[in-house]
Amino acid sequence: MAVRISGSLFSSLLFQLKGSSGDAVRSYSSCCLMLSVRCVQEGFLLGGVRSHSVADITDSQAHSVREEKNTCIQSFVCLDEKYSFYDNCGVPDMKKVVQLLGRKQEELVGWLSFRRSSTHRVSFREKTIHGKLMDKFEHISANDFLLALVTEQPLQQTLALSTEYSFYHTTGRHVCVCACVCCVRDGLTLQVTQSHVL
Repeated sequence: MAVRISGSLFSSLLFQLKGSSGDAVRSYSSCCLMLSVRCVQEGFLLGGVRSHSVADITDSQAHSVREEKNTCIQSFVCLDEKYSFYDNCGVPDMKKVVQLLGRKQEELVGWLSFRRSSTHRVSFREKTIHGKLMDKFEHISANDFLLALVTEQPLQQTLALSTEYSFYHTTGRHVCVCACVCCVRDGLTLQVTQSHVL
């Protein structure tokens, strides 16, 4: 299984997440215009799951056919604050989810979590929310439902920030999935292959 996302959509997602203000509300002033940006820490991933057969043919005429499944992320919905679609125990409020997604819930392929100054590991809260969301959306296979984890850390002795991201699906445990960020120019594809098991 692999995750595919266009470069422009991925950069838009990171821009929206990194432009969030964390747990506080920040105000920006520009030419007498006050903008208030609330934190964007969680959201939903929209797209579809596609599978196709790949045939490997060798010089000896032996070939094998394998099934490949790709989750294509085509859009996202970012939420303004934590706990906007679930309670303190991690149980999703389906009325809020339906209100947030509307007709797009048929396109749901996963959800995302963004944290600052935190380790890049799936937390117990995220595991609980992920499991409960899978229970609520029965039309999505557990292997196909994704958790996108994005974390940001300041680099030591510099003013730069490091951003890490991973996509996970559940096969009893949270397994990191290969992510392909596809750029438009020259068909360039950046593949990030990781195999963490949490």
